[in-house]
Amino acid sequence: MHFSDLNRLNFINPEPSSSGPQVTNVNQLKQSFLHELKALGEEGDSEANFMLGLRAYNGADKPPNVAVAAEYWQQAAKKWHLDAIYNLALLYLKGKGVDHSPSMAIALLYDACSQHHPGAINRLGCHYWWGDLVQQDREKSLSLFVYARQLGSSEAAYNLGIYCLSSNASHGDIKNGIWYLSQAAKEEQPDAMARLATFFEGEYPEFVDHVSAKKWRELAATFGHIPSQLQLASGYLFQGEIYTAYNWLREASAQGHEPSKILKQQLNRLLIVDNNNLS
Repeated sequence: MHFSDLNRLNFINPEPSSSGPQVTNVNQLKQSFLHELKALGEEGDSEANFMLGLRAYNGADKPPNVAVAAEYWQQAAKKWHLDAIYNLALLYLKGKGVDHSPSMAIALLYDACSQHHPGAINRLGCHYWWGDLVQQDREKSLSLFVYARQLGSSEAAYNLGIYCLSSNASHGDIKNGIWYLSQAAKEEQPDAMARLATFFEGEYPEFVDHVSAKKWRELAATFGHIPSQLQLASGYLFQGEIYTAYNWLREASAQGHEPSKILKQQLNRLLIVDNNNLS
């Protein structure tokens, strides 16, 4: 039985109580959902095991447990669940939850690539670009990036954009690079947004556009790009806009950036003093 068979999940649409509106206990629903999900996983449903792995990895119900996530993804991978295979490859590359095994990681990436998984194809392209764990072959790398992009990978669009803007790029290459980066940015890739901001800030004099640069820098910061958040904070601080600078530092510190936490605390003292003066 496949996880998409919602008839098994009858708690989603509980029968109304004859005594009046029924108040549903959210925790009971979550527990019922998890029970059904585990039952489907035990039956060998690959999507259920993949989702259970995600819950374990992200700590949905308890502290994150990468080893448990890997076990669920191993079960899903046996049924050729491509996202599970790809996630396992990344775990083997990092040695998280499993033994560190680059050879196993590359083998899993090839398995996912053989079934046209865009993320795996893009990742393998990165390995060929740098000669990391495979023999360097940049022509093959670019062909993999192009294919991954055709399959919808925003990461591949970013990589193609970076390639086109590499040193000694021609005018046509620059335009292609901006097009690829714009596509990745529209698909909410903060690194692409930040790269576009850098480009329009003056990387090539003939393409300087301060309005576009500011737009992309603020979008990158909004989507969690810490260097952009820090750059904006620095700029606003230089302009004397302490409150705005403080807010961007707060965004960066919320992501665990320690220097931002210290600067935020220092600015907070200034704001307290400023408020006292205003009062």
